Amino acid sequence: MVFIRSRNFLCCLPVRYGVFILTVLSILGGGTLAGFGYLIAISQTGGDAPPDKAVEAAFYIQAVVFTAFTFVSVFGIVVVILRSKRLIRLYCQILYGMVIAAVGSGIYSIVVVFYADSNVGCLTNIIDDNPDDCKESAIIGGTNVGVILFVWALASYACVIVPNYAEEIAVKDYLNNPPTKKPTISLPTPQMNTTYNSFTPTLRAEYGFTDPRQSFGVQRSPLPPPNSPLPRTPHPRTPTLRMSISHTAVTHTPIVHTPTIRTPRIATHFA
Repeated sequence: MVFIRSRNFLCCLPVRYGVFILTVLSILGGGTLAGFGYLIAISQTGGDAPPDKAVEAAFYIQAVVFTAFTFVSVFGIVVVILRSKRLIRLYCQILYGMVIAAVGSGIYSIVVVFYADSNVGCLTNIIDDNPDDCKESAIIGGTNVGVILFVWALASYACVIVPNYAEEIAVKDYLNNPPTKKPTISLPTPQMNTTYNSFTPTLRAEYGFTDPRQSFGVQRSPLPPPNSPLPRTPHPRTPTLRMSISHTAVTHTPIVHTPTIRTPRIATHFA
């Protein structure tokens, strides 16, 4: 049995439950920010004061981005339930893009809202002797910033947990369905050498025909002159065999013939 190292969420929960919890919290945070964006953008156009176009555009952008982020989080819950490797990879890629968009829109809305409140909104409310409107606007802006920071933290941690879950699913899929490869038979290809290797003679053992005196057409000794007696070749001496016969005394034993005595048959007649 093969044991797989399980990734953990917050050092205690399995990574699958961690992804599920993060997606649920992302749905709540993204939906809250989208609602704040639409509410503040509509309130800008419904008041007595002339609407601030920059603030209205910032909150509309925030509302649209976090609405898309909420739908992506819902898609993450579906991915966790189905446990599909391809869907998890797709969710990771979409999540990276949504985190970048959420951070950018959040920074833009924070800068625009605080700049407008500090220079136009609050000063106008103070001059008109309506400080409650300024306090309400500050509370809404502070709450919006707090929720944005909370969603940023969730999305950043999700970018770490979701790839770990994708890796765990990939390992389990590989162990449950290992790839099978067909054996390939490779025949050796013959190699032809068209050149001869050089031979380096050594002092210990030289090749005999490398000597010019031993080459083809060269004789070892010159021919004898004509009409000269051929040298005699000594024959090897044949060893003489000497046989020695030892005389041995032979004694003859006389043969004695013993005569055989035949006993006549006696006929017995009974009266």
